[in-house]
Amino acid sequence: MKLSLAKLKPTDSRKLILVVGTVLLVAGALYRFSPDLGDFLGPGQEMSVKEKQLAKYRDIVQQEGDIKARLASLKEAIVRGEAGLLSQKTASLAAAEIQKILHKAAEKCGVEIKTVRVLKPDSAEKEMYVSIPVQFTISSTISQLKDLFYLIESNPKYLKIAKVRSRAVYTDRRRFIRNQRRPGQPGQNPAEQIRSDITVTGFFKKETPRPETGTSEP
Repeated sequence: MKLSLAKLKPTDSRKLILVVGTVLLVAGALYRFSPDLGDFLGPGQEMSVKEKQLAKYRDIVQQEGDIKARLASLKEAIVRGEAGLLSQKTASLAAAEIQKILHKAAEKCGVEIKTVRVLKPDSAEKEMYVSIPVQFTISSTISQLKDLFYLIESNPKYLKIAKVRSRAVYTDRRRFIRNQRRPGQPGQNPAEQIRSDITVTGFFKKETPRPETGTSEP
């Protein structure tokens, strides 16, 4: 069916004009505001996510200075902490270093070390920092033993007194006098000699292989 504008009544013509005008107006509005409407669609959401990521990256860049400062502080703390480790990098050399320290301390206290024995390291083989125990035996007075403990624990190296076993040692004369005391008779406390087995533990950092050459580095 063909529509002839000439046959349309005035009222019908006005209705047609209004309908066509409305359609054109809506089409123009869609064209004019189509970029704003696009913000509610996929591309707009993608841009929003990118804006959030950009803001996150900006925060990370701003925190870079703080991260570097924390890293430098941690490195300094490690250097200070490792200053107390034994300077040697193997168990045998570290044990020898402990023995040297012990002999010097005993000499200052006027004590002679009778025997020395290096015990098995306590730390696991895979650990970077290893503890090495050294057991030694001395005969001393209580005062000498106290001074020796002080010198060991105040040493710049990390030395820990891990175990002590002491027992009094009498001379034959003192034992005879003690046995001859009458029951109930007050006796004096002579300066007895004490025989002590002492275990001291030190710590060292093992050598680690260099990835480039396979050689060791401290």
